[in-house]
Amino acid sequence: MEKMGVEMLTRHDEEGYEGRELILYEEARLQIKEIIQNIKKNLPFSISPFQKTVSRIIDSLISESGDVLYNKALHIDRTPSLDLSSNMVNVCIFAIEIGMGLNYRRDDLERLALAAILHDIGMAKVDEDILKKPERLTVEEFNIVKKHTEYGAGILKGLGRDVLWMSEIIPREHERLNGRGYPNGLKDGEIHEYALIIGIADIYEALTHHRFHRKPLLPLDAMKEILTVERESFPERIIKAAISKLPVFPAGSKVRLNSNEIGIVICTNDLSPFRPTVEIILDSSGRKPRTKRIINLRENPLLFIVSQVYD
Repeated sequence: MEKMGVEMLTRHDEEGYEGRELILYEEARLQIKEIIQNIKKNLPFSISPFQKTVSRIIDSLISESGDVLYNKALHIDRTPSLDLSSNMVNVCIFAIEIGMGLNYRRDDLERLALAAILHDIGMAKVDEDILKKPERLTVEEFNIVKKHTEYGAGILKGLGRDVLWMSEIIPREHERLNGRGYPNGLKDGEIHEYALIIGIADIYEALTHHRFHRKPLLPLDAMKEILTVERESFPERIIKAAISKLPVFPAGSKVRLNSNEIGIVICTNDLSPFRPTVEIILDSSGRKPRTKRIINLRENPLLFIVSQVYD
């Protein structure tokens, strides 16, 4: 295992994360990294190991420890990076969550997850200097980046008949209902639902992570951006599932209530995503409470979150 990966696991274990789930995340990331390297070197590869990996990721997300993987996928780096492997694993995790919000059956979840974890394999053929550019891309550079969908389709064709179904998904994850996506400007009815799910998961991942040309948004601000800019790009049912299953106030985040108390989210609420359960850590005067106080905001309508709190 890479030294960086071992250091990452050690650091997060110290923060209270469960090592088993983080090892699973790292194994998935390293599998993706190996495939990316093989693509760059024009070497053959197999996606068979991913079928077992995505199944394990699904098992984790539906278990009691599901928050561990989700929070890892949402972990914000302090500096920008070009880590395609982390991006692809993160999008896979977010896509599975949305699929669960749509009540997908297990076999649909596994196919969605497999397509999601491989969604950007075509990026392996894009010039890294363009991807690392700290300024906004020129029109010409963006057109080069957009070719990753074409590259991805070509890579899939070389993997055999068993994965041809993904040619309807991976090259179309940037298509949008309103016809403003690429590469073909497809519209409603022409885009596989998996592609739309992966598309919104990819946007959420990009908004919540540091990029060379911009800083990350907090989950709440990222979801507001999606609702404002992308409302016509995706079906309402997918947007609702994203709001439900991609918590705007994830477990561990700090929030300020209208009572001016500060709390830490200890449990999210799929039915009322804006009203999680919080533990008060500072009272309205900024002092630590004398006794433990846990509030389910869904059951306390007079209290609500007014903002997230930055560390």
